[in-house]
Amino acid sequence: MWKSRAEIQKAYRDRKKEKDGNAYLQKERERVKRYYVDTSALSKKKLEQRRTKIRQCMAKKRAKDKVPQNDKDEVPECSTRSSTPQQQQPPMLVKLNFPLKSRNKIQTRKRTSRAVAKANYKINKMTQKIQELKRRNWTITKRLQRRMARENKDNKNNLEKTISSPMRKANQDLRDANLSPTKYPDLQKKLTYHNCLISEIKESVSHEKNKFSSLYYKL
Repeated sequence: MWKSRAEIQKAYRDRKKEKDGNAYLQKERERVKRYYVDTSALSKKKLEQRRTKIRQCMAKKRAKDKVPQNDKDEVPECSTRSSTPQQQQPPMLVKLNFPLKSRNKIQTRKRTSRAVAKANYKINKMTQKIQELKRRNWTITKRLQRRMARENKDNKNNLEKTISSPMRKANQDLRDANLSPTKYPDLQKKLTYHNCLISEIKESVSHEKNKFSSLYYKL
């Protein structure tokens, strides 16, 4: 039986594929790339022709790859010979044993979900309690700090009141600065002189204020 030119070329390509394999395919790719024209360079008419050709090729390939499906199974007819007339047989029932879920598994799953929900509830309650305790701790700490600051201030004021003489006050200032009054006598004298001047100025100012207030009330 004679072959057409297309069939001869197809047979030749098949033989080349079997013989050379990937080398032949790579050579064909490079050959096609040489004369391939991008779609942006084609005119509208040429572009439509190319798309039509591609659609036809794809439809042909899908039709070739499609597997025929037989919707109806062929059932051979069985003929039986009997002296009795043919009676209508009842439909055949087929029992399919599907694996059912075990009752124990369902109960275990429910028990696990309940335990998880209970644990989450306890965690939320404990988290709320922890936040409340942290808030109370912060409040008590701030209250204690304010009380300690107030007590320190009162102690400092009382200490200043007890230290009445300028020399004692100078010695106390040196001790607060981690200095010994015996090692720095010159500094002690200067501080004592400074405290004397400050006390005299305060006394004079208070005396003038009292004098002015008494004159004001007399007027």
